[in-house]
Amino acid sequence: MADQYYPRFPPTLASQHPPETQSYAQRAEDNVFKAFGENGSLITYQHPNGGLIGPFPIIIASKEIGESVLAAPQTLAKLSTIPDDAKEVAILVVGAKFDCAYEQYAHRNIATKKSLLTEQQCADIRAQRKPEGLSEAASVTYDAAFHLANQKGPLPTGVFKEWVKALGSKESMLVMTHYIGIYCHVCVLMNMADTPLPPGETH
Repeated sequence: MADQYYPRFPPTLASQHPPETQSYAQRAEDNVFKAFGENGSLITYQHPNGGLIGPFPIIIASKEIGESVLAAPQTLAKLSTIPDDAKEVAILVVGAKFDCAYEQYAHRNIATKKSLLTEQQCADIRAQRKPEGLSEAASVTYDAAFHLANQKGPLPTGVFKEWVKALGSKESMLVMTHYIGIYCHVCVLMNMADTPLPPGETH
């Protein structure tokens, strides 16, 4: 039954999914709990009925494709270490581009609760302004992510070179670029689903 607040892809417990997606839904729940800890500590990712909210109902409904989407950030994390503040800047730039409510809510909370960014820096990114006081890696990542998400054509050579230098290697820069692409994908999915914020939250 559709939830009035989540009419397109309602949150559903793994145990209530059809047999063909039940095991995958359970893996998704387990991964989310492991990544974010107790519901509400970093972000609210669970409906009162126990089902997942945010992008996760859409990912589960996408079956094999969704499983690849869910696995991609975990794979990237194993390939190269990139600065957490720069990663959150990249994700928030994408969220602002697509005006994706849940993505902006979730990653503002992750960035501020982990003391990676300030509330003002997150607000500036949401307004598509470059914040002051960013680390070198986060500053160049903002420039690169903003261009890739908002501008037509290739990334300027100067920005490319600065980005590789700031992140320490071309491999790290490539991993960050994949994060930008993945979160563009996730934002499109959530905007398609009209994914709302958790009740009482703002982005």
